[in-house]
Amino acid sequence: MSIGLVGLGHIGGSLALATRDHCSLLVFDSDKATIQSARRLGLQAAHSLDELLKHCGIILFATPNPVLPHAISELLVSRRNSGLASPLLIVDVASTKVETISSVASVVADHHGVTHLSLHPMAGREGSGFDSANPEVLYRSRWAETSSGFRADPGLSVELFEVLSRSIDFELIPLLAKTHDTAVAVVSHLPHVLAEALGLSLGRLKEAPVARLLAAGSFASATRVANGIPERIAELCWPNRALLYDEVEKFIETLTELSESLHQSSPEEFLALVRQGSTALAELSDPREERTEKVVCKLGSFWESIEVMRDSGQRLAGFKLVGDMVSFDSLTS
Repeated sequence: MSIGLVGLGHIGGSLALATRDHCSLLVFDSDKATIQSARRLGLQAAHSLDELLKHCGIILFATPNPVLPHAISELLVSRRNSGLASPLLIVDVASTKVETISSVASVVADHHGVTHLSLHPMAGREGSGFDSANPEVLYRSRWAETSSGFRADPGLSVELFEVLSRSIDFELIPLLAKTHDTAVAVVSHLPHVLAEALGLSLGRLKEAPVARLLAAGSFASATRVANGIPERIAELCWPNRALLYDEVEKFIETLTELSESLHQSSPEEFLALVRQGSTALAELSDPREERTEKVVCKLGSFWESIEVMRDSGQRLAGFKLVGDMVSFDSLTS
């Protein structure tokens, strides 16, 4: 069975280039220039959504968040009008889950045989559009999976997971949607806000011409994620604005604590805060003893096996389907 991919931006394009040799892949994008670029790189491109529906039982949407519900609705209306009844798995890779799952559920509800799988690849780099696509950004990436209102077809889900295991050696992290959104507010969306804040500070600085000459590695690293299309950055952050607002307020409190230590405290007290921050960051790269457990279950009980691991911090890898039995590794640090 073929996998369809709608939207050839940075993530969609990177995913298409990474998986094309490991499955039958058919891509689509509404931008004709993007489709031409994809074909020049050897990707098989559909001429319409109807063509995707005829050939694909799994269709992954890598479109911008604001147009995702409409794009899925357009596809499903076309499916209904064409009389197709075979199972269809809709997959989103949106960066915010509570709002996305709710909006997709309202679209999928009226369509028999359609299920929804919600994923978020924690990968990427600066840049937007197909020209920025690079399959290497997804290699050994971690993908959050969040439960949706329409439990995904297990056979089609595992088929996709097998492809991702073979092509990019990915790890799946099952989470609740609220847990996911709270975590990415800090580790994904807040860094974008901070990078833009540094840009605003530089732009408002009287000595900005000199500061631009002196800006080097530390400033470049802190602002790297701002080197994209502003509209895409806003689209990334805005759906998670409520939780992001809370984290920005908490961050302001932390900045205030650091500011007061510079103004009122001793060097030792400022150093103590710096050490606390450095220790927390060191845990990101600190090698920990890892335990691997082989999990084997029947395909029909696949999602029940996943549910007990949700929000546990376990990472799942190496998915394989043999007959009606699914196997994968559960990794715990």
